[in-house]
Amino acid sequence: MTIIELQKIMEQQIDTLWVLISAILVFIMQAGFMCLEAGLSRKKNNINVALKNIADFGVSVSVFWAVGFGIMFGSSFGGIFGTDSFFFVSENALNQSFFVFQAMFVATAASIISGVVAERLKFFGYLYITFFTALLIYPVAGHWAWADLNRDPAIALTNSMGWLGKIGFVDFAGSTIVHSVGGWIALSAAIVIGPRFGRFKKDNTVQKFNGSNLPLAALGTLILWFGWFGFNGGSNGALDDTVPLILVNTFLSAAAGLIASLTFGYLILKKVESHYIINGPLAGLVAITASCHAVNQLSAIAIGIIGGIIASYGNSILEKFKIDDVVGAIPVHLFAGIWGTLAVALFGNADLLGTDLSMGNQLKVQIIGILSIGAYSFGGSYILVFLINFFIPLRVTRVQEELGLNIVEHNASTDNSVEFVKSNFPAVRIIINPTNGGYAKGYNDALKQINSEYFVLINSDIEVTEDWLSPIINLMDSKITIAACQPKILDYKNKAKFEYAGKRTRIGKYFMRIPPSKLTEEEAEQLCSRINLVAQGKP
Repeated sequence: MTIIELQKIMEQQIDTLWVLISAILVFIMQAGFMCLEAGLSRKKNNINVALKNIADFGVSVSVFWAVGFGIMFGSSFGGIFGTDSFFFVSENALNQSFFVFQAMFVATAASIISGVVAERLKFFGYLYITFFTALLIYPVAGHWAWADLNRDPAIALTNSMGWLGKIGFVDFAGSTIVHSVGGWIALSAAIVIGPRFGRFKKDNTVQKFNGSNLPLAALGTLILWFGWFGFNGGSNGALDDTVPLILVNTFLSAAAGLIASLTFGYLILKKVESHYIINGPLAGLVAITASCHAVNQLSAIAIGIIGGIIASYGNSILEKFKIDDVVGAIPVHLFAGIWGTLAVALFGNADLLGTDLSMGNQLKVQIIGILSIGAYSFGGSYILVFLINFFIPLRVTRVQEELGLNIVEHNASTDNSVEFVKSNFPAVRIIINPTNGGYAKGYNDALKQINSEYFVLINSDIEVTEDWLSPIINLMDSKITIAACQPKILDYKNKAKFEYAGKRTRIGKYFMRIPPSKLTEEEAEQLCSRINLVAQGKP
């Protein structure tokens, strides 16, 4: 073996090691997404969000291994999709490391969706969306631009370039392919599923919901920032002189995005709000991802500044259209991703881009890529989510949303959350009938999770009739009948009997808890007074 051959083997092994290390860094980003999204979600939903971020990784990687990788990197059919390399098996070390790295990317795209539709999307509903993201949407879009990246020698020698790659579209590490695709899917899901209850009021005001743990969300940002060195650096595919340029541009753009977002937020709100500090660096990172290999440091800072401002203002745009994004992922990943893809043409060094296109022509190609991938990702995902939701409702019921998905879907709770639920959503059973069937069942199912023991009859705009009242009446310790049109107690009885049949009862969104023991007359009066205050919205 000659020295040159030995040197070539060593270089290949170093490149393989670098790609594997980068893949591990990208995997750590999954923990960053989990911390960020769980921290920005309300306490009653943070366990659900964390579990979704673990589950989506397993689903997305498995589907990508079986089908997605072949569609994305297999031998190209007309530059549209791959036709082989399904159920990935390879004995080539560099190709194995390439698969590991790319599998981390598809998990990233899926995690973006989780944060946007948190707090109202069912656990398995989210996994359905993740399945189709890894199966069809992400791989096809990826093939259009990245099909020629495959390291398998057999495929690399064939015509494996996607149609966008052929015309000179550049997206080095995925501002569009990963982040915008994830953002487009998240946007379609948010539109189909709708906002959280109470988020947008009839008077057009916006209700702000505070996250459960902002320090955890801030930690998530730092973990993502750290992992992004692997995200961008590993996309080079080799450990050469380009890597330091990529890493310094990545770091500077994130810092610029933070400062720009912080400044923007302070000028608008006159205070340092956490949201701008948490998402500002991420917007800078997303923006630089497409061009980090082909711009200088001043350009990286400019790209990060504009990305941070775009993401900061993007939340206001979503609110105007009443689109509910729990963690601000759409402005960060979609809006900043679009900007970053355009910045390739505006700031990129033509020699480093290697497309032999003028700035104007490169900009034209970048716009074609943004529009085509956006149309496919948004349109395809909207149709899929709409159809899934039509046959299998993706959203939890209002009662389940009020109780929180931690308890409803996982029988789990954070500190004091069970006590919070018992205090705010006491042990009540709503009788199921044709009028309130779905609402009542959802509430009763949720209450089972906290082992409710006590029964109160509460009906919402329905007539109490003997047919459905009598089977449950003997289970009730007590019953209160509320006036239909005013918050006033009509009467109170211990061991209520059938004499209540036919009376119309209502208490709106308010629920009450009746002690299991019989009440004295004085205690009953106190209880009724308390319920009257609650019904009037008083503490």
